[in-house]
Amino acid sequence: MKIRVLSKSTIRRIFANAEACSELISRASFISINNGANAGDDDDSMLCPIPEEFRKTHPVLILNFDDSIPEESHCSPPARRPFTRDDAVRIKAFAEEAAVRRDALIIHCQAGISRSGAVGVTLNDYFNRFLEDNPEDWLWFFECGCENALSPNPHVRAILLKVLGLQGF
Repeated sequence: MKIRVLSKSTIRRIFANAEACSELISRASFISINNGANAGDDDDSMLCPIPEEFRKTHPVLILNFDDSIPEESHCSPPARRPFTRDDAVRIKAFAEEAAVRRDALIIHCQAGISRSGAVGVTLNDYFNRFLEDNPEDWLWFFECGCENALSPNPHVRAILLKVLGLQGF
């Protein structure tokens, strides 16, 4: 499974030029990770940079959680919405549906480094090493699939690893 990790600004540029990027987005499922500070607002999807018209016809999972590690609650400002097991369960179900459709997976957060990095690295291991030995796609993720150097959030990765049954992987 091809997996890409991008920043929110890159997602905006892709959809601003959707016609030129149609090949990239036509066979992809998107995980849109947005800041949790606004979670619970009347319309959480307003934080998502993927156009509403596209979301009506293509698979998009919108999540809102902060880039934080709960043990670091002394940090300022404290996280309003940490990543949870429920978020991980939703990611697993969504990504497995994308795999059945043979879609690529495009994951973004604000910078495309920490939250989406943790999700991308973990799903890459799950789909391309654990479920199937796919060294070509596994290496592609590191060579071409990441816009920035990743620094995966350890809290997000640990919870997602548990939900995927990959502790110690």
